[in-house]
Amino acid sequence: MSESDLTHQVDLAVRAHVRPGPRFPEAVWAGRDIRLQLWAEQAADVARVLGLGVGLPLGMELAGIGVRTSMATEVDGVSTLQMPEQYARRLAAMLDEAMHNRPHQSSTD
Repeated sequence: MSESDLTHQVDLAVRAHVRPGPRFPEAVWAGRDIRLQLWAEQAADVARVLGLGVGLPLGMELAGIGVRTSMATEVDGVSTLQMPEQYARRLAAMLDEAMHNRPHQSSTD
């Protein structure tokens, strides 16, 4: 998988679950890692989808489900996660699986 394919896969997986916002979410290649930036509210959306708590920054919570970050910060309402390629793939796969396991809403709800 190419660098642009992987960043696109992560970006789409995250966007499927978060509230839209200006500029973020955004996944970009950063050396040997993928850097994912989200607004704090979007990071909370990701945490909820993955069944994580929302009290700690997302980077700290991801370790509990086997996704290690090489850097995780939250500054001025922006959550930045940087993770090695294999963990970025794992995160995207977990989000894709959550999308397929989401209960379907009927049109009469």
